[in-house]
Amino acid sequence: MSNSPRLIQSCAADSATTRLFVGTYAAGDGSGRDGEGSIQTWIVDPASGVLSLHSKVEPGIEAGYFALAPDGRTLVAVDERKTDGRGPVGRPAAVMAFRVADDGLTLNKVSQQAAFGPFPTYVSVHPSGRAAAVASHGSFEHVERVVQTESGFDIEFIYDDSTVTIYALSSDGSLGSAVDVVVLSGHGVDPHESPQAGGHPQAAAHAHSAQFDPSGEFVVVCDKGTDRILVYRLGSDLKLAHASTFVAPPGSAPRHIVFHPSRPLAFVSDELASTVSSFTFDPSSGALRHVGTVSSLAPNPSRSNEPADIQVDPAGRYVLVNNRGQDSIVSLAIADDGTLRFANSAQLAQSIHPGLAARSFRFDHSGRWLFVADRPANTVITFEFDLESGAMREASRAGVSQPAFVLPC
Repeated sequence: MSNSPRLIQSCAADSATTRLFVGTYAAGDGSGRDGEGSIQTWIVDPASGVLSLHSKVEPGIEAGYFALAPDGRTLVAVDERKTDGRGPVGRPAAVMAFRVADDGLTLNKVSQQAAFGPFPTYVSVHPSGRAAAVASHGSFEHVERVVQTESGFDIEFIYDDSTVTIYALSSDGSLGSAVDVVVLSGHGVDPHESPQAGGHPQAAAHAHSAQFDPSGEFVVVCDKGTDRILVYRLGSDLKLAHASTFVAPPGSAPRHIVFHPSRPLAFVSDELASTVSSFTFDPSSGALRHVGTVSSLAPNPSRSNEPADIQVDPAGRYVLVNNRGQDSIVSLAIADDGTLRFANSAQLAQSIHPGLAARSFRFDHSGRWLFVADRPANTVITFEFDLESGAMREASRAGVSQPAFVLPC
């Protein structure tokens, strides 16, 4: 344990980043290395980027994603798993809320709700802190049923539901029951040339993110299974109403979306196309207008690849995306019209396959430090980011078993 820094009450952009929350997986990566599964608090040295462990909570959780309320005092996390059936015997898929103690570092669990849909993979918190949106991806597995038809017999394939769920958040940090659930439908290119899921990554809908826009008027959902970006208007009653749909190129699989910090722009990582797409976003209607698409890859890629996370630096000059397979982070410079061009890249640890590669990274508020959950290396890396060139220089490493997600504050 390390000595605690000053009390941290918020995650305001003008406050110093002195803590990093790290989510880890309990399941192994296929190499014989299992994780412990937990949410960890690390203290950040703002001068050097060096990390020191403070505490851990919720052992056994598959902590693949979480988000902080705007006041920095409530953390909402998903337990990324599929409930094993009636009972259940093991831990169920769930969404949890934690309250940050007065020391600004210690997490205390205050509530838990069921996840409506297997493998909840993403959560965002409303800008006001009054609600949380959760995307449940669903598994790639199917049930095969024999059905009788008028002409004889046929085979029917049934897949998990993929959903978007809205939960109410109280001022004390507790998570209320589900207010609304949208069940997605359809499929994309099936079979697909991607080796993911044995060539069937788009056999059903797969919501991989559900992100509030900066105003909190809309929830934007990337459905990588159907090549759609769905926009829902959030009502005062926390109910969702469909507002618009952007249909992406077949087989592209939009995964995550991020908004520019000061301009009406949004950027999407396209998982199965290894591309990044730029959009303008209409804050009154929620409509997305495509601006352009570029490769997510550094020059001369040598391996199959599937990008995952996507972020914009706090100054709004670069989009960063991590490549799983090529195992790198690429910075793309943002032009005045929202188009992108390759700027720089940094190498990460080589993965067994894209599903077990690094999957999360985040900037601190200053934009100087970039934290990366480099899962194949069992490490969280701190890079120093050069705002002039988009280059990333490794500053420090901290050993973390099966890191899945990082969130500085």
